[in-house]
This record gives sequence, C-alpha cells and structure tokens, in this order.
Amino acid sequence: MVRNLFALASAIAVAGIVSMVNAVGCTSGGEAVGGARVTDDAGDTRDAGKREVPPPTEYVEKETCALKEKVDLASIRFQPPRILPGACSADDLEFFRNATVGKAVSLVKLEEILRDHSTTCAACVFGRDGDTWAPFVDLGDRYVVNVGGCVAVATKNVPCGKAYHVLRECQELGCSQCKTSVDQRECFDAVQADGGACAEALATYDSECGSSSVAYEDECGLNYVAARLQCGETPDDGGSDGGDGG
Repeated sequence: MVRNLFALASAIAVAGIVSMVNAVGCTSGGEAVGGARVTDDAGDTRDAGKREVPPPTEYVEKETCALKEKVDLASIRFQPPRILPGACSADDLEFFRNATVGKAVSLVKLEEILRDHSTTCAACVFGRDGDTWAPFVDLGDRYVVNVGGCVAVATKNVPCGKAYHVLRECQELGCSQCKTSVDQRECFDAVQADGGACAEALATYDSECGSSSVAYEDECGLNYVAARLQCGETPDDGGSDGGDGG
C-alpha cells in the first residue's frame, strides 16, 4: 500500500512539473515551447515555438542581352577569298606578323604600316569590297576581318568558309547589346540554341563544314595566317585567283 501511494505521489509530482512547464512556456534558455505566448524585447507578443517564415522569394528571370528575333542571314554578305600568289614575300609576311602579334593596332594603322613596308603586299592583304575579298575588307564604314575567307582557303571549301563567316557575323549581330565578355559568351550560346537568333546559321555551318574547319578556326584567327594563305608565295588552292577587290 505504501509502495502504491509512493507511485501515485510520484506520478502526481511528475504531472505537476509538466503542468508548470506548460504554464511558463519557456525553457531555462528562454526559448518558448508548447503553445504559450511570449513577449519579446520590443513588447510584441507572439505564439511561442512558432518561427516566422519569410514569404517565398519571387523568381525573376535573368535578363539576357541576346536578340530574340531571327537574324536576317540573307543580309550578311560574303565573297570568295581573293588569292594573289607571291604578292607578299616571306620577309613581308614576317614583318606583318611582327606588326600584329600582341599589338593593339587598328586596321587602318596596320594598313599604313604595311604599305610603308611593301605597297604590293599591302594591296593584297587589304582591299575594298568586290567580287572577291582580301584578308581585310574595307566596306567603307568598317573593316571586315575575313576569317571566313581564311577558313575557305585552309579547308579548300568556300561554302564552309561562307557558313563560318555568316555564323560569326550572326553572333555579332545577335549579341550587339551585351556589355561584358561574360554576357557575350552566354549570348553566343543562347543565339545558337534551338529557336535562337542564329540557330539556322549554326545548322548551315554544321552541314557545310562538319568537323573539317575546327583545326583551322583558331589558326585563322591570327591575322598573318590569312595574309600568308591568300598572299604568300605558295598559297593553298581554295579560293578565287585574281581581282583586286576594287
């Protein structure tokens, strides 16, 4: 009987402690528990144990500088590369290379520098718009760095060179509003994606070139390489001979 009373007293004592905890609503560290209400330092009362959940962050799509409309590919001009064997000697090409590699020189200034060294070589490397294009084409309002012509000669595939040029120009048009190099790189991917402004240009490039141009694209990005292929003493066949481009 004593044992039973002790057990009952213990149960009542435990129940009393639980009741007291629920009534106070706080732990020893001041954290609210249960369903009690507490008052914070500012005097505001809130439900204990309920953390305030911030409202969901509204998703805002990142603005892109990529052109959404299709680029008019028919408006992008390209002419077959002009090849003038022997217009530039090995010495001329070495001079031109030294004047371009690692130098921040405008094309206008570069033409002046090369003309002072060799008028014949300069007349091949630089030319006005015409039926064929030099490595650097003067369109009147701007110069075109004719990387596509270099690709055409290097791959012996003029349609591939044209497709490369059209894709490159399409990227420039489609990403003309980009302010940083990072934005521009992202834009190039965006305009080439399915439904992008240059998706058709990419498909044509893949069809005309396959993987044949990959080995030449970086090389043709160097100005003196195009000069060597189109104006050197032993150029590869792949373009159109003759013509002064105007």
